[in-house]
Amino acid sequence: IVSRSDEFQARHTLTRLHRSNYRDWMFDEKCREQLLLRYGRETEVYWFDPQTSAPEIYYDAEDKKQGGKIWCDWTVRWSPQGSFVCTIHNPGIALWA
Repeated sequence: IVSRSDEFQARHTLTRLHRSNYRDWMFDEKCREQLLLRYGRETEVYWFDPQTSAPEIYYDAEDKKQGGKIWCDWTVRWSPQGSFVCTIHNPGIALWA
C-alpha cells in the first residue's frame, strides 16, 4: 500500500458488453426466476421453475475452479434492477452481465 502512486490510474478491463438486452432473463419462455446462491466459497446461479420446484444450474464457475481460481472472494449481490451480478473481492468489485 505504501508503494502506491498518489495519482489514480483507472484499469479498463471491460472491453465491451456482450448482451444486447440486460433484462432478457425477464422474458424467459418458461417464466423461470434466476436464483443466486452463495455458500462457503461457492457461488452459483440457477434457473428456478416453480412448475417443477427444482432449480437448474446455470453457472457454477466450473471454468474458474479448474484453473485454481474462485469466482468470488467475499460476497455477491444482484444489482437493484437485476441486470448485473456484482461480486466483491479483496482487490475490488466486478460487474457481470
